[in-house]
Amino acid sequence: MHHGRKKRAIKRPRPIRELQQRPETDVITGHFEHDFQALSDLLTNSSDLRTSIIRTQDGKRVALFFNAGLINQQILNQNVIHPIQKHAAPLTAETLLQRIIKSPTGEMEKSLTTLATVLAKGAAVILMEGLDRAITVTLPQFHDRGIERSQSEDVLIGPHHSFGEDLNKNLGLLRRYLSSPRLKIRTVQLGRISKSDVAIVYIEGVAQEKLVKEAEERLKRIDIDIIPGVSYLIEFLEDQPFTLLPQLKPTERPDRVLGALSEGRIAIMAEGDPTCLIAPFFLPETMQSAEDYYEKPLVATFLRWLRLLSAGFSIFLPGVWITLASFHHGIIPPTLFNSIVAGREDVPFPTIIEAFLLLIAFDIVIEASTRLPSAVGQAVGIVGAIILGQSAVQASLISPTMTIVVALSGLAVYTLPSPSSVSAIRVLKYFVLGLSSLLGLFGTIWAFIFITIKAVSMRSFGYPAVFPVAPFNIRGWIDIFLKLPNTMLKRRPHFLAAENEKRLTEGVTPYPGKDGSRETKDPSS
Repeated sequence: MHHGRKKRAIKRPRPIRELQQRPETDVITGHFEHDFQALSDLLTNSSDLRTSIIRTQDGKRVALFFNAGLINQQILNQNVIHPIQKHAAPLTAETLLQRIIKSPTGEMEKSLTTLATVLAKGAAVILMEGLDRAITVTLPQFHDRGIERSQSEDVLIGPHHSFGEDLNKNLGLLRRYLSSPRLKIRTVQLGRISKSDVAIVYIEGVAQEKLVKEAEERLKRIDIDIIPGVSYLIEFLEDQPFTLLPQLKPTERPDRVLGALSEGRIAIMAEGDPTCLIAPFFLPETMQSAEDYYEKPLVATFLRWLRLLSAGFSIFLPGVWITLASFHHGIIPPTLFNSIVAGREDVPFPTIIEAFLLLIAFDIVIEASTRLPSAVGQAVGIVGAIILGQSAVQASLISPTMTIVVALSGLAVYTLPSPSSVSAIRVLKYFVLGLSSLLGLFGTIWAFIFITIKAVSMRSFGYPAVFPVAPFNIRGWIDIFLKLPNTMLKRRPHFLAAENEKRLTEGVTPYPGKDGSRETKDPSS
């Protein structure tokens, strides 16, 4: 029997939120034991956070806090610990920061919560006896994958650089392409726990200030604990998050971002994500590739028409075929109709069920080949599709004609350079197929009308998402169907440009001289 034995109280670390509610306890006081214990309490239960106490030559204690996985400990020993131990004169905060550490990343800080945050991001914290401020210095050893080719937007012509997971390197890559003081970057910190840095990039004098402020306000309204990456923010930033069609343009290519910035748009980037979001985004731009601006105009124009036809085939071809084969036989030429009937003679499923099953099987093969390693995935995709299709036709489970229709519809969508648009179209074709199966030709027409109305009603950061279709703009219409020579792309979209709508000086194209030689036309003449 226990006679009134008291339970031993377990000391728990004070949560950061409690410290934020009590500002008087959230500062470095200058009392070494108190400050050391207060900061240590915030860092308990984290085995990768290390603490070390050293002494200066005059006997003062110096505490170092750092993250073993994010700090280069060799540089920490050489540039911080050894100089402090060898310094003979009395140390002050200014001496420690300016003469001993000599790091451009060194800063002074009083807030305990701020110190805990910078520790988690890879900085070392130096706490010295007698000082009412701590010093933070960044000595990173985080290894990223560097600058590589884009996996989702690879091109044959043009730059092959793509963004990585390091935000500072991504911003530096943009600076490398655009060395101008007018390239501005505003940073917003999101995530109550993750404290992730999100950057808004724009060109001053080209992008409208109201667009930049709108992006900043939308980001600041996001109140969530962790931000895994900028792609996670898409639904928080879109005007209509439940719409299937994309309203922001994700990209990993710096040249595509620079092209958008030069038109007066903004780019949103975040730490830990190679994806960059371009806003506003217009749906007709789905047919445009970054490679178009490095190709000859006639070649790029042909490819745009090819993508436009491919998008139409992918969305409507299965539905139109079901309409013709099941409801409107008279539209099909007799010879073709007899061939279709002969191919379906032993197929046990109705045409509608056959189309749905084949589309689902095709998407399963695509998903499987995407998730597998690249070398294996390509083999699985090609061999799997051939074996499944041929075996199903030989077993009379599907007809050869339906196999061709579904294969053409499934492959055509991948001519589009935008992965987000590809995903939307893969789902839309089921919607069109469903209405066509129920209502025939009227269902196909109603599906087209519904998609059109939905697209016209969409907005991207307040701008119409189907520009230049609505509102109508002749220059924009031409740019949808034709790739003009770069020498004719003289103006930015008029409602995006802030002040300077003109982007190309007149008369800079070389013209043949009278003697047959090449001479450049003087803009001033």
